[in-house]
Amino acid sequence: MDSLGEIELIEGYKLILGKIEVGEPEITEFDGSRTSVTPMEARIRKLTYQAPLYLEIRVYGAGMELHRESVKIGYLPLMVKSKKCVLHGLSAEELAELGEDPLDPGGYFIVNGSERVLVMRDDIAPNKIIVEEKPAKSKAYSHVAQVISSRAGLRSRLFLEYYPRDGTIKASFWTLTKIPVAILLKALGLERDDDILKAISSDEEISNMFIYSLGDAVRKLMLGKKAEGETIREMALDYIGRRLARGAPKRDRIAIAKDFLQNRFLIHIGTTEADNIRKAYYLAKMIEKLLKVVSGRQPPDDRDHFANKRIRLAGDLMQEAFRYAFYQLVLRTRRKAEALISSGVYEISPRRLVSGEGQITSKLISCLSTGIWPRGELGISQNLDRTNYIATLQHLRRVNSPLPSGLPLHEARQIHGTSIGRLCPLETPEGTNVGLVRTLATFADVTFGIDPKPI
Repeated sequence: MDSLGEIELIEGYKLILGKIEVGEPEITEFDGSRTSVTPMEARIRKLTYQAPLYLEIRVYGAGMELHRESVKIGYLPLMVKSKKCVLHGLSAEELAELGEDPLDPGGYFIVNGSERVLVMRDDIAPNKIIVEEKPAKSKAYSHVAQVISSRAGLRSRLFLEYYPRDGTIKASFWTLTKIPVAILLKALGLERDDDILKAISSDEEISNMFIYSLGDAVRKLMLGKKAEGETIREMALDYIGRRLARGAPKRDRIAIAKDFLQNRFLIHIGTTEADNIRKAYYLAKMIEKLLKVVSGRQPPDDRDHFANKRIRLAGDLMQEAFRYAFYQLVLRTRRKAEALISSGVYEISPRRLVSGEGQITSKLISCLSTGIWPRGELGISQNLDRTNYIATLQHLRRVNSPLPSGLPLHEARQIHGTSIGRLCPLETPEGTNVGLVRTLATFADVTFGIDPKPI
């Protein structure tokens, strides 16, 4: 909601998306009536245990608020025994009256009558710079620094690759690859070479290693024709824009590059124009760490160390699936609103804009039913193992690695010292999944993340 809360429309109109509220669990009967539902009823009747979602939408035109309404945008599958579940906080006797096992731990979903569990995933820690040395067989670059920039459910990866053949560093992210990193720094506001070298390091040996990258950037920028009065930053933005919007006019290319750097690049630093210089200094420190590892001043990071990893729980996974579905809803709403305005219909009500509430519901249920997540990850959702009580607990506490099971990956499969007390050193399957499918330790507890905004 932080990034999609305000939608600018044509002719001065705009939509403000307010609070999202989750209602009580309910189902729609064949006659169209809505009745409350319990998890046991959903199991028996082969239904999905879900609750309605309501979104407050405000329509503005000519600087005034024209409409304000809370509309239903779909249904959210509910986790059994979560705060919105009817079983939350009930005593053992009350649970038994509803047909539930008082010892059932909850923590799963009911989709079309089937119990589905979202298996936890371990992933690289977001917003943290990780520098690794590539295997000797990697002929192109020898070292890579990466960061997963994450904010408000958005994620983007940035890679800095060091090429020993010419001593240059190139950036790869999103759909862009092999962008000279010095061009990025100039596009973010560090135009002078002296300022760039000072931002990278006060150690001359480290900063001098970056001179080759500066020369590479100058050569690439000089390939284009410099217009009269054009600044170095505008040239750098145009260089990036040519790779984002091929064939577009120069003014549009620069605008697209600015929007990309502001809203999709290192988003955990910020998404305003004033944050660009902070992103430049963060990128400079990322370069410094990479060059220190290249020069042997600092050892490479251990990807398997738990300080460099995070566990993605069901809430994180559902947030990702919901964001994808909600973004599609916002796009449809924008298109419909602009189509009405273009046709001369200026009386726009929120209920008229949001149609097809089943589209968010169908996308979420599809993710839970198939286990295929928006980023292409497989096996996220699985049928809950009910062989016995211990098997159920083990399945709910299972942690999957995103690494492919068909590769050797000896280090990733071995027990790391930092996982003791966090992951069980014994509970892992045999065969190709050994060491990649693990279980939380008996007394392990996963804490919540903190708000990245300054306190």
